[in-house]
Amino acid sequence: MQLKNIRFNLKFSTGKNADGEEQFVVIRSIKDLEDNLNVDELYLYFMSGQLARWLTVIDEGKKAEAISKIDKKANINEQLKAIFSALDFKLDKDELAVLVESYSYSKLIQDQKRDMASILENVQEVIKQDFARYTHCLNDIIASATDFGAVKAKVRALLKNFPEQFSLDWKRFYDLMIFHCPLAIFVVLMNEKYRNFFLVDEANAFSNFYNGIEVLATSDDGKTKESNPKQEHQINDPIRYFVERFSNLLTVHCSNNQPYIILDANCSNQRFDEGSYLMKDNLIIKEVDYSKSEGEWQDAVDKGNKVMILHCGNNVTIRPSGDKEHQYKGEDQLPPFAIFNGLDFRTSSSYTSSRNDVLMYMEV
Repeated sequence: MQLKNIRFNLKFSTGKNADGEEQFVVIRSIKDLEDNLNVDELYLYFMSGQLARWLTVIDEGKKAEAISKIDKKANINEQLKAIFSALDFKLDKDELAVLVESYSYSKLIQDQKRDMASILENVQEVIKQDFARYTHCLNDIIASATDFGAVKAKVRALLKNFPEQFSLDWKRFYDLMIFHCPLAIFVVLMNEKYRNFFLVDEANAFSNFYNGIEVLATSDDGKTKESNPKQEHQINDPIRYFVERFSNLLTVHCSNNQPYIILDANCSNQRFDEGSYLMKDNLIIKEVDYSKSEGEWQDAVDKGNKVMILHCGNNVTIRPSGDKEHQYKGEDQLPPFAIFNGLDFRTSSSYTSSRNDVLMYMEV
């Protein structure tokens, strides 16, 4: 007698609530699976065989058969590509490639950390090796400096696997990446959780760091004097230093009706000018088609697609897609590196004669 397949649902974790209880979203259909895609949990369901069984009981036999044929001993990149192909997700090809590379790179890091922990007994050695792995990831990001897809994948993986190290190391991360890989700074700014290290209330960030620290003063003869409480200028100096560095991150100029960007690392006078890969073919940093507006609102990026505003000239008015209540004209009205849900713009200029006519953004 053939046993009847019992219907069941998949569940994806959405994190913990305020009481520390794990929350889940229930997956009942292929559309639910695509709308709430969680690559980590999808892969676990695939490896356990539950994904194929679930597809069978929701009458997706062809997809179940295709999933069952995937070699579980194959390279993880090939497995993920085969899974997405079998499920026939309607995802953007480039974003799909980033998802695959980000997950596989994260898996590589996790496997290395697990192997390391299993063979090292000394806790200090584990911490030392873990930080070495973090530093290796930084070097991997720098090695991919001109490949935006690879940079996005590797920075996402670093933030996922080394959140504590980044939280302690964010200022060095900024100093290192602005000099060697500016795209990594933008990827962090695109992340609504980690962008706060760069953008939100720098004073509190430094005050918390310095809170309770006493400064050891040194006399002229080199001997340590009695500890003195921290002085106000000892807090303000690093704040001022960082704010000045960040204010120079991006400057927009216009020459011969052509806008270009200068990234100023403020380090050894290194500058990234109009020849920088950041502007190449407008694939990373984008502009709108100014001629379409003629003083009327135009849709630049559809709602549901997040964008980060890099520069908005005083002759350009922008808003989140379809949002009539929140409109901004010029850079002074905008929060730094604001993230919009979709993008509408309006301008009476059909060409760019100065930076006041320029609108530049990146898709998150």
